[in-house]
Order: sequence, then C-alpha cells, then structure tokens
Amino acid sequence: MSRVKGKYWSQIVSLLLAVILWIYVSNEINPTTEQILNRVPLETRGLSANVAILEMPRAVDLRIQGPREKVQQVGIRAVEAYIDLSNAKTGEVSLPVRVAVPEGVTVVDISPPEVTVRLEKVFEKQVPIRLKQTGKPARGYRLLDPVFDPVRVIIKGPGSLLKKVESAIVQVNFTGSKDGFHGKMPVQAVDKNGNVLDSNLVSILPSRVEVFVPVVLDMPSRVVPVKPVLEGQPAPGYIVSNIVPELATVSVFGRADLVRSIDQVSTAPLNIAGANADIYQEAALVLPPGLKASAVTVKVLVKIVPENQ
Repeated sequence: MSRVKGKYWSQIVSLLLAVILWIYVSNEINPTTEQILNRVPLETRGLSANVAILEMPRAVDLRIQGPREKVQQVGIRAVEAYIDLSNAKTGEVSLPVRVAVPEGVTVVDISPPEVTVRLEKVFEKQVPIRLKQTGKPARGYRLLDPVFDPVRVIIKGPGSLLKKVESAIVQVNFTGSKDGFHGKMPVQAVDKNGNVLDSNLVSILPSRVEVFVPVVLDMPSRVVPVKPVLEGQPAPGYIVSNIVPELATVSVFGRADLVRSIDQVSTAPLNIAGANADIYQEAALVLPPGLKASAVTVKVLVKIVPENQ
C-alpha cells in the first residue's frame, strides 16, 4: 500500500515540476511585457440620432500587458477605446473609457480613465435659399431674380448652432457672363451676418439644389403673374378644386412697348383629361415674340377632388 502511495506522490511531484518548468521556459522564451499606446482614437457607441456631441476628447493613452510575442503585435488599429452613450443625458456628462483588446492582452492603465462629454439635442428648421453672387456679368447685361428648386431647405443640428442659422445660400460666379446659369449647386447655412456655419454638426437637406439665374441684356422689365392653362376635363364625378403654380410670378423683359403690353404669362396647356387624382406637372411658359422671362418652365399642382367632397 505504501508503495502505491509513493508511486502517486512521485507522479504528482513530477507533474508539478513539469508545470513549473513549462512556466519558467515560457517566461524565458515569451516573457510578460508592457507597451504604451499613445493617441488611441476614442470612439462612441449608442449615440441617439437626436443627440449631437459638441465636445469630447478625441484620443486616450493606454498601457497594455501580456506575453511579449502578443503585445508586440498589438498596434492602435487592434485596440478599440470607446464610451457608451446609450443612457447619457444631454448636457455635460462624465463617462468611463472602455477598451477592447485582443485575447491574451490586458489593459493595465487608461489615461484618462474617464472623460467629460457635452451633448445637445438635435433640432431642425426650414429656411429660405438666397443667391450669393460673385463677379459681375458682361457690360450691358444684368441678372434677373434667381429660381431655386426647392425654394427652401431643412437644416438639422444642435440647438446652440441651429439658432444662429438665418438662411441658406448658393454661391455662383457670374464674371463676364452673358448666358446666365443653370445647374445644381451646394447649399451652405449662414448666420444673420452672412457668415457660413462651417460645422460637421450641421446638415442640410437637400445638400444641393437646382439653380436657374437668367442673365439678360439690360433692358426694361416687369413682374407679372403666371396663369396656368388647363386642357380637357377630369373624370366624371371629379372637379378641379385649386390650381397652384410653384412660381406665382415671373419677370419679363424686352422692348419697353412690349413689356408694357403684357399683364400675365400663360403656360402651355396642361392635360387633365380623365384625371381622378392630383396632377403635378411642369409646363413651358408661353411668351409673345420679342419677350423673355426669368423662367422657362414652371411646375403646377392641379388639385382634383370628388365633386361632392
């Protein structure tokens, strides 16, 4: 019996010695070491779409520890430092920095371990679009009123920035122009002094709008109403309840006698034959010979409703 016990004890001691030897050899070949990672980008998780970050640190420093072979392979891209904003309220909040590292590596120190973040609720508002002209057209030419599509944009951003927004602008260079401008241009938000709010916290929808700015000979002009013309009848049991042109007026220009003789501009006929729902259509403006207008076409909404509604 004692011989059997002795055999077991011998095996246990041999196993312990083998483990100790393995640990010793492992530490000699691949010893535990530390590494400092500076300027690790600080990310966010759980940020609500209705909240914006006004202020927060952009990076933290880390000290990691682990087997030398693994630690030497860990770079900034293999580490993720972040703060969880899932339950954060607006205002100034202090949050712990959390770190995800590869398996086998541990984080010894985070500097700073906690960061202060300033959060604000996001709002939106509609503002009109204005033209910011740079340069002058050719001598003897002038600009007519610009036409935008759409005529307003939605500005979204934190309240403290949004309250500074007065309007939106598109900037067009007319140096030496004789032909006017037609195209899509980026929109910028500006304050009451015309200063551009250059912040990635403010978004504009849509970010680009269609712009049409006629450049014409400097001759007499006047503003006249647009008169949509309809053709055909709605489906039986339906009537036209309202006609709304997107442009209520346009500028016409030409010889003084021709300008004085016109008191409205009609559209090309809009066909509503058999219609039983609203029609939204673009129609050309029809002008007498010798006259031009600030727009070539106009979009018209024709409201079609049941007769007994």
